[in-house]
Amino acid sequence: TDDLSPYDAVGRAVGTAGSAVVFAGLTVVTALLALLTLRIPFVTTMALTAASTVLLAVAISVTALPALLGLVGDRIVGSRSRVAGTRRRGQHLVAARWIAATTRRPILTIGSVAIALGVLAVGAAGLRLGMPDGGMAAGGSPQRVNYDATSEAFGLGANAPLVVTVRHTDGSGFDTKELLGRAEELAGVDGVSSARFMGANQTRTLAIYQVTPDLGPTDPATEALVHRLRSTSLAGVMPLGVTGLTAINIDLSQVLGEAIPVYIGVVVVLSLVILLLVFRSLLVPVVATGGFLLSIGATLGLVTRAFGDARFTGLVGVDRTGPILSFLPIMATGILYGLAMDYQVFLATSMREAYIHGAPARQAVAAGFRHASRVVVAAAAIMVAVFGGFVLGEDTTIRQFGFALAVGILLDAFLIRMTLMPAVLHLAGERAWWLPRALDRVLPRVDIEGDRLVRAERSALTRTSADLGSGHGAGL
Repeated sequence: TDDLSPYDAVGRAVGTAGSAVVFAGLTVVTALLALLTLRIPFVTTMALTAASTVLLAVAISVTALPALLGLVGDRIVGSRSRVAGTRRRGQHLVAARWIAATTRRPILTIGSVAIALGVLAVGAAGLRLGMPDGGMAAGGSPQRVNYDATSEAFGLGANAPLVVTVRHTDGSGFDTKELLGRAEELAGVDGVSSARFMGANQTRTLAIYQVTPDLGPTDPATEALVHRLRSTSLAGVMPLGVTGLTAINIDLSQVLGEAIPVYIGVVVVLSLVILLLVFRSLLVPVVATGGFLLSIGATLGLVTRAFGDARFTGLVGVDRTGPILSFLPIMATGILYGLAMDYQVFLATSMREAYIHGAPARQAVAAGFRHASRVVVAAAAIMVAVFGGFVLGEDTTIRQFGFALAVGILLDAFLIRMTLMPAVLHLAGERAWWLPRALDRVLPRVDIEGDRLVRAERSALTRTSADLGSGHGAGL
């Protein structure tokens, strides 16, 4: 501002906006570390790596960046830009028009957003998890050529061999005739194209067979076959062991699918607690968290349509349908939750700050939106562009991740944070910031807006002015 030196301005920015940056970073880290509850090694590795990266970025933002700004000083903004910025201050015409349109008929806005996202989320009911195989690789790629050639020559199941182990219940060994006979028994199981003996241990107490399914590795029938083999009872034999890459991928997808509700539940609880501490409001956490659930549901619905429905695969450059990457829903939920809470903090903090400083509740919503919306738009646009670029790649896994994150950010930032939330807060009025007195006394105070810092600065300036006035008086 005009009355602060560059060094003082940097200090105030770190003490105010810096607090929001730290909190936003911690929400991302919290969402990523919640992945540790899944106890899946490779997911744990990805979560720890991503969380470390976010912590490093936050540390740079509140240490290295202010230091660099301090070195640059006045040169960071030219005199002409400073004058032009002063003239334009407060003139956010696009944001003003957006918030006016959003809050003019808040009930209509809320209903429209909720219905639109609800309809998109219906597609998530058909979500089928799996590990994309060579059949979903880009046309002409070595993986695709090999997959198609193998399928044409030996059948689709040749790309999905299963390894089946057989042991006697009494631990005795197999003779040669029984080893061959067991292969015929396995070949007779519904859904099996062929079975052949691969080998046995030295004592012949463990026999290994290769079982070829009728269909490919990501086909639902192959998944059903894996479960059928494990439940098949052969005379005198222990329950069959079924493994191999195809079976491992099926098991992993099942584990991750079962973990999705648990992980989302953890995220919801954390979101409610964190937002309650920051905004000291009952409505804001509920709206923010409920909106996130709507956006993640719509995102998964669109991903399912784009990659699992032949009518829409062309939109993402895929010529075959297939399953959704098994760990995409959980990873996308964690990443999108962190970004959603970032945008929530930027917007709602600005609104609450205006309210605390005396603006009526509905005016505070508009004022806070005009002040912070440009940051959210810029941040969301950058992320959508980055992740959207992944859709142009040839790898199906990268395409799915890029599409899910780009669409998720687009829906959450513009429909939830910048449309639904302001409409709900405007409709609620003063009740938007209500908190029971008993809860208000118990909760610790988190000054994310930096209001205490600003008050301390003003108090110091007042004391300095008073001291100067006393000095002049004494001199006279």
